[in-house]
Amino acid sequence: MNFLTVLASFVITAASLILAIFACFGSTQNSTPLNQIYVAQIDISNISFSTVLGADLPQSTVISLDALGVPSYFNLGVWSYCLANSEKQITSCTKPAGIEQFDLEKLLKDNVENNQVTELIDQVISLALPDELDDKMSYYNALIKCMSITLVIGIALLGLNIIVNILRWILHFTFVNVIGRILSILSFISLGISAGTATATYVVIKNILSDNYSQYGIKLSLGRNFYALLWASVAGCLINFILWILTRQRRKAQVIMQPVPTEKF
Repeated sequence: MNFLTVLASFVITAASLILAIFACFGSTQNSTPLNQIYVAQIDISNISFSTVLGADLPQSTVISLDALGVPSYFNLGVWSYCLANSEKQITSCTKPAGIEQFDLEKLLKDNVENNQVTELIDQVISLALPDELDDKMSYYNALIKCMSITLVIGIALLGLNIIVNILRWILHFTFVNVIGRILSILSFISLGISAGTATATYVVIKNILSDNYSQYGIKLSLGRNFYALLWASVAGCLINFILWILTRQRRKAQVIMQPVPTEKF
């Protein structure tokens, strides 16, 4: 029973670690499957220029972002992001440069060479960001930072848990079980905070932008692959903790002392 429990714990811990790593390094390079893993996608393919230009732009006029050299989609990862054209074909990904925050204006300024186009889209974005989102942007970015840090901590704890799991095959002491249980519950808490924070933060941002989508044409959607990987890793950590609870240390052999017969003289 112990053998199967320890083996299952090792397999599930390793699987949880791999899933969390893929979630953590999504959108860091333009290659499958990493370029398909992102926390959130910003869609400006239907951005409304008429909102800013008003009467100066005929309603029948359609401005192509591809023609202007502007990406239609931004796939935000934890450390970097990828750019995609109007057909959602990913053209490039940035190199990891710290925790990626939600900043529409910076994304455009970094990826649009035409200053007039940048200024035009900046005007649309400045109108599209309601006060509810703009005033609390530092708060939302703090939550995004919390998501990133707890994700890294969870990955580190899972790595340590694998080492302890290997030691469990060799050492059968109580303290090994205790350490394994502590690491498994801490990894579950850390990744749970990361997944919960990411989901809640981007759902709020998504809802705020969707209220103004018909007018400005900017929306946000969640990356299903990222959340599937991360929440699966969280579930694996919980199962792993249960398995560590079921794991028992090997019982020591009990030596029964027999009384020594005494000879009568």
